[in-house]
Amino acid sequence: MISLTSKIPLSTIDKKLTIVLVIKDRVQFTYRWMEYADTVSMPFKIVIADGGKDKKIKDFLLSRKHYPNINYQYLRYPYDETYSDYYNKLASVLEVVDTEYMVFADNDDFYIVDGLRKSIKFLINNPNYSSCRGEIGGLFQKNKKDFEFGISSTELFDLDSNSASDRIVKHLRNYNDSYYDVCKTENRRFSFNKIRDISSSDLFVTEMIDSCLTVCFGKIKREKYLYLVRQNNSPESSALIAEKENDTFGRMFAETWSHDINSFLILISEMISKVDHTKNNQIYLLKNGYRKHLSKAIIQNLSKDMGIISRFFILNSLKINIIIPNGFISFLYRKFYSIICRVKYKNGTIAGFFSKNIWFYNDVLPIAKVLIKKSKT
Repeated sequence: MISLTSKIPLSTIDKKLTIVLVIKDRVQFTYRWMEYADTVSMPFKIVIADGGKDKKIKDFLLSRKHYPNINYQYLRYPYDETYSDYYNKLASVLEVVDTEYMVFADNDDFYIVDGLRKSIKFLINNPNYSSCRGEIGGLFQKNKKDFEFGISSTELFDLDSNSASDRIVKHLRNYNDSYYDVCKTENRRFSFNKIRDISSSDLFVTEMIDSCLTVCFGKIKREKYLYLVRQNNSPESSALIAEKENDTFGRMFAETWSHDINSFLILISEMISKVDHTKNNQIYLLKNGYRKHLSKAIIQNLSKDMGIISRFFILNSLKINIIIPNGFISFLYRKFYSIICRVKYKNGTIAGFFSKNIWFYNDVLPIAKVLIKKSKT
């Protein structure tokens, strides 16, 4: 048992996390992810859950000679032809994870080692929290040699109420999903077993089920350190493809919509009652919170047909009135900061007068080196 006031050795922290790398083809991104992990000697256990068609990557990864600096396990699953296949894969791979904490990874993203360690340490010292992460950054790649790193314009805030119902209401009002958070493995197993059983036909409802269950399990922590860098507008992203095929308003006309939403409402309302030890039915509270979340998404969808100026004011009014917990000035500062403060590379070389002085420069430097190396091959 680790004392909450003791200094936890890095070796202890590193043994408590498994990164679950979920892949479906896009093999060049997987090779890039693995090279980055090998370059930084990613100290955590890695489990690769492959649901793609490409067979060559299996032999490549199983040979183990290409990435000697990381500890990973490769698992081959049936092809992710349907969402049910995908949910079965996630539920199955979580049974393999034997560490106290886990985190999901996509093959076009890059985790920062120190950011993961800080998140794990926080959870060890604060057992009433169910998940933790830092800032999520973005990789904006114009071409192989010209790219930038920045941070999200979404402001960080915690969900720290002792009441699950209060946390859920705030979460739906200021929705920021927890899919990429460091979470307790046992909680994630529960979540994806439920998700597998429900087998939602809507990827975004599934995301919300997972995120709301995480919020029910405990408090949520967000801290100011770079934690993850995600590639902006990544090709063949499942979420981008789903959104492009049918936005929120369009998906509401699907025959499966009622089943998916009712399953979400029943599961989360029951979980709120269980966690808060109340016999009161929480379905009305959850419906009300979800309606507010949904109305914002629908307005965003409908604004796509408006002029540029009208759309700008509508979207930013929504953010100021609904999303931003700390007011208008905080919103403007964060928006401005995310646009201006970027680490820039031009033709494979660091560019911009301020790039080396930005606080996350050293964090993204190993990523930049891998990108530059890949641009030469």
